[in-house]
Amino acid sequence: MDAALKLKLVLSVSLFVAVALCFVATAKTKSYFGLSAVTLGVDPGYSAEDFRAIVACNAATVRSRFVVPILFPIDLLLLVCLGGFLAMTSLALGEPARVPVAIIPLLVVVPVLYVACDLAENCLFAWLMLLPNAQAIPDSVVGFARVATIGKLYFAGLGIAQTLLLAVATCFYWLRP
Repeated sequence: MDAALKLKLVLSVSLFVAVALCFVATAKTKSYFGLSAVTLGVDPGYSAEDFRAIVACNAATVRSRFVVPILFPIDLLLLVCLGGFLAMTSLALGEPARVPVAIIPLLVVVPVLYVACDLAENCLFAWLMLLPNAQAIPDSVVGFARVATIGKLYFAGLGIAQTLLLAVATCFYWLRP
């Protein structure tokens, strides 16, 4: 194993640890502020009415505690670390998994799409939650947020599958006599 691959794998492991810490920080912070029941961003089945109800019932807490510190900076750190982990690990395992050299740079497309969807979702959530009146939340923008949530979950799953597939292929080639 060459030094560059070792460095990439160490960085990947560090990013994985950071992802785990961000998940724990999100759960602890939500619990501390009494927002554990708010599943926005995890369950794409919310409607505009659901979104308005969450904001209206928890107006002060959502405005003062969900946007900051949960969405920004904790979830922002999470999306950067998870996207970075998926991209770095895919790049690190691309060559050992015998992915053609011309295709290896394309292994970052799925993680970048995940980051873009998650960031768009966070920005839309923050904007909607900071509107002065919960009833002023437009249905169309909540629809865009749902699309971002679905995209985020889809690309995160696809990125994890890509990374696992590359890890299995790498193990296959390393363990083969």
